[in-house]
Amino acid sequence: MRNYFLTSPSSDRLVAVTVTVMTILFTTLVPHAMCQDSKRPVECAGDSDFKNLLIGLEKHSWQMEKEKNGDYFDSAMTDDFIAVEADGRTYTKAEVVPLIPQGESFDYELTEFKIIMISEAAAIVSYNASVVFESDSTKGKAIFLASSVWTKVRNKWLLKFHQKTAISS
Repeated sequence: MRNYFLTSPSSDRLVAVTVTVMTILFTTLVPHAMCQDSKRPVECAGDSDFKNLLIGLEKHSWQMEKEKNGDYFDSAMTDDFIAVEADGRTYTKAEVVPLIPQGESFDYELTEFKIIMISEAAAIVSYNASVVFESDSTKGKAIFLASSVWTKVRNKWLLKFHQKTAISS
């Protein structure tokens, strides 16, 4: 016997609507419910301690780059780390770490942080970065929109991705 409900054109639409509704419910209510549970295993994106942790990691990374500390980045990045710089060039961890000690001198200010929780073990940190840099004969200023993806690996937050978009120079 043929089941007309499952094979009719309207059933495809019903399945699509059901999947859409379930996706919306799952992505909005489940994280909210996790935040209401005091026994949750991880911090929620709305918790100020969690936000402060990720913002602190991001600020510390900038300070370590300013201090030209390549060893920090060797231990703070995932092995599959990717950076997309403001000029569009991409770098892997193996390419970035040796460049850190050779970097230009710079000062910076980081503002307007936003944290987006992707999962219990991944988050996006986005912010504005104002950078004043000096090389041998050049001094300049640039403002970037920046974002990083941090992932939790064996209870340690590691930098997996970083991107900068220049909005002024």
